Amino acid sequence: FYVVLKGTLESHSLLFTTEVDAIDNDVQCDPGSTAAYVKLRSATDKTSMSQVFKFRRHKLLTYWSQCFLEGFPRVLIGFRTVDHKVHSIESYTVEEMEDIGQNYWSAKVCLSFLDKLLSFIKDSVTEDDPDVVYSFIYDIREGRNVTCKRLFQPGEFKIL
Repeated sequence: FYVVLKGTLESHSLLFTTEVDAIDNDVQCDPGSTAAYVKLRSATDKTSMSQVFKFRRHKLLTYWSQCFLEGFPRVLIGFRTVDHKVHSIESYTVEEMEDIGQNYWSAKVCLSFLDKLLSFIKDSVTEDDPDVVYSFIYDIREGRNVTCKRLFQPGEFKIL
């Protein structure tokens, strides 16, 4: 099922939807709390150093960011073989993911980037019009800058 969540990041109010994959019945919490919500994900086996690197650098960062922003305390990850058979399941808390990923990414840097991006979006989106579409592009080769432009022919990008 899906839930609508409200949160804050620095000066930004956030409102978004997310899918709840599971609820941990052993966790006692108040109604409306996300403390019992669990993400379910899968990943390829960590049988080689390159797979361990990809898992820690990319997968854990993705899972951590989702759980952190949504207030989900943990993720269950099913590790699968090349023929997509899950053979083991591991549970990671938000804190454990951050600890494991600390040599690959920084939670502080990620949250700072998101804060700056949200501020940039607020400053850039100047027209409150459902027919106006803005394009935001992040190009790592261009000094890690985000650019914004108003699309005058939004075509396929118009979603409302």
